[in-house]
Amino acid sequence: MRQLIALLIWLCVINTSVRAAETSFVLFAAASTTNALTEISERYEKLGHGRPALVFGSSATLARQIALGAPADVYISANSEWMEYLETEGMLQHNSRRELLGNRLVIAVPNDSPVGASDKNPLKQLFPLGRIAVADPTSVPAGRYAKQALTSTGDWQSIAKHLVFTSNVRIALKWIARGEVAGGITYATDVEIEPAVRAIWHFPENSHPRITYEIAQLKERNALGTAQFLSYLNSSEARA
Repeated sequence: MRQLIALLIWLCVINTSVRAAETSFVLFAAASTTNALTEISERYEKLGHGRPALVFGSSATLARQIALGAPADVYISANSEWMEYLETEGMLQHNSRRELLGNRLVIAVPNDSPVGASDKNPLKQLFPLGRIAVADPTSVPAGRYAKQALTSTGDWQSIAKHLVFTSNVRIALKWIARGEVAGGITYATDVEIEPAVRAIWHFPENSHPRITYEIAQLKERNALGTAQFLSYLNSSEARA
């Protein structure tokens, strides 16, 4: 039954089939890394290497799928909590867990929003314009950071009723870009790659735990090319 569940999960998270000749290993990664990892993988493939199969989603969903047996070789989480969960479950290769990069939390609005940049939290200015999109704080790292930041300033209770929750941070970004919400809380790197939105405020870094992405190899998974790609991720070319 466990194997059947893992197979069904795998079929659900892979939207397109990947031919064996095109891929060398499977990488599960937080949704907010979609653009960066896709670009890095394309550059890596042009160097003559096998391109990894990339599966994106919320860190929580991916971690649970891995724990159920989904065939991932590498996992990238948007916070340490879900990486800790897999380590506690005995799913990680010894000493493979490390910090990959950091991020900032911002309030973003559509480009045509009448609300401009501010040196104070401008969320309340958005209330008359519509709802505020935030990733689900019960499971998604971006949502948890947002709740922690707003709680630290004493604003969570008054703001919560104006929020609409999404299953991952990229969905919140899409809603902002389409003007379906007045604004939202997302990562700074998301705003940088979405031309239809702009950041109007950066949360103070001391208002929430430090935002870090962690990466690790999965235990009993050692697909050809995994170590080489991880080495490439650390290179100046990949980070350019």
